[in-house]
Amino acid sequence: MNTLGIPVTPPGDEPGLSGLYAELAGALTVLDDQQCLASFSLPYPPAVQLLYDRVVLRCIEQQRTPPASLPDLVQWSRESRAGEEPFAVPASTISPDARLVHPLGRVPTRACLELASADRGGLAAGEAHALLGMVKERCVSESSFRKCRDFLISTPVLSGREPLSRKRRWDDRLWRRVADLYVPVPEFLRRYDVLALCATCELPALLPRDGDFERMEWCESETCRTDRPPLLLRDPGEVMLLRRCLRVFLVLPGRVERSARQALHAAGIPVRSRPDRPGTYELVDSDGTDRVLRSYDRLQPALLARTVREECSDAPECAVVVVPQQCLAQPDFEAAFAAPFPGPSRPALVTPNGLAAEMRPPPHEQKENNA
Repeated sequence: MNTLGIPVTPPGDEPGLSGLYAELAGALTVLDDQQCLASFSLPYPPAVQLLYDRVVLRCIEQQRTPPASLPDLVQWSRESRAGEEPFAVPASTISPDARLVHPLGRVPTRACLELASADRGGLAAGEAHALLGMVKERCVSESSFRKCRDFLISTPVLSGREPLSRKRRWDDRLWRRVADLYVPVPEFLRRYDVLALCATCELPALLPRDGDFERMEWCESETCRTDRPPLLLRDPGEVMLLRRCLRVFLVLPGRVERSARQALHAAGIPVRSRPDRPGTYELVDSDGTDRVLRSYDRLQPALLARTVREECSDAPECAVVVVPQQCLAQPDFEAAFAAPFPGPSRPALVTPNGLAAEMRPPPHEQKENNA
């Protein structure tokens, strides 16, 4: 483990997710968090510089032209795909077409953040978990923490002292518990002196460089249509953003969680939250089986499966994993998620709309049970 918290793998020993490519994902995540990849400058963190040296050595060993500098390595990470040499990461770990730095957004991709967070207990997902733990310690009750968590999920962007597009009574006590989780808008998001927000996911976006304000070239969710007009905030200096690790690993899955709860409520299926594990719910299936429900919004199915195996290790076959519709719309997403699980221990993978059907038997089974 180096000084940045990035696990270092001995040369020639790269099992599973402990390889150099995963370390590179971690280094880019840390570098962006400390300096912003779009505008970082000397001095570079020593651990990141050391990792660059190791990447150069890997290229030389394979007789490939190495990146000429750390900025060149970032540029290379925008262009290179996971399945390509010099890393050729197996598809069982990450999609072969995944990139570590978004070619338009110029920030670590969600694939990069998911890979950097896997098998580590730290970095982006781990940092989000730690920050939520800090908020929980500040709260006087479970109800107070739930309000704070719900506020963060529903408010990734703050304009002035009121949540964007929401008329609600301001709660100073709640704000004191979460205020330090919000940061100023970084310069690279202030294109044309405005902050663009995706109209679909309400997360930061970038306007095209041709000055067209009627579309966007990138949004942070990476899954929304870019031909729709974004929302524009004309004074980004007055805007605060929830930290990116929380936008990706709390806000996005939190919205899936909210949809799942609404679907269960509409179907009349009781659900009980677990105070010791925020975002985890317990419910009883129609046959009396105790089930555990978790909601995620991940782009990499193999990495999602690894996370579910860790978080539902007691009885993965009783887990219900809820993901947004666009996940299951990806070709082979479900198959890649299921591959690491032995058949009998495979969790159910559903969307919020399919949750009620998963928790109840098909109609012909209901008739047999009633006979």
